[in-house]
Amino acid sequence: MDIYKREIERKFVLKGVTYGHAFVWLANRTSMTANSESFDQYWKGTGVDFIRLRENSHEITVKVTDKGTVVDRIEENVEVSPEAMEDARRALTLMFGPSCLTLTKRYSVFDAEIIPAPDTKFKAIICLYEVENDPEQRVFFEIEAESLTIVDEFVQRMPKDFTLTTETRSLFQIFYENTK
Repeated sequence: MDIYKREIERKFVLKGVTYGHAFVWLANRTSMTANSESFDQYWKGTGVDFIRLRENSHEITVKVTDKGTVVDRIEENVEVSPEAMEDARRALTLMFGPSCLTLTKRYSVFDAEIIPAPDTKFKAIICLYEVENDPEQRVFFEIEAESLTIVDEFVQRMPKDFTLTTETRSLFQIFYENTK
């Protein structure tokens, strides 16, 4: 039994489709659970991909790529009370030094279901997002579910006018590389 929480997802960059077009397509076929912005600070730590402090949801996230890719990795989230956010930022800075990256992300989250056969129903979380000041103006698209089989089933059912280019790096990896 795995003692850690896991994140199983595939990340893509949408080509030839705007955020708005993808948003409308998803909103007409799924249930939207969030539509907002996130303000994230990142720290590098020993033995982890990164530590993130997310302002809007008041949480610290630690991600660890323990299986070689970001497709199936450890993701631990700790909620922080709104009053303690500054204390959390100070503690992370004391432990790891100044944050090495700050990102603002516009995002929408959708709950989706797929029924591949009678009496079977699988759920997935779909996240559509853009990162502020991204020089490439990418639209990112993630599908997260309890298994890669379910994730891949959702990917196969995407409309043909959505060109999905696989992204194998985390947002931290993508944007931290540009700060060096």
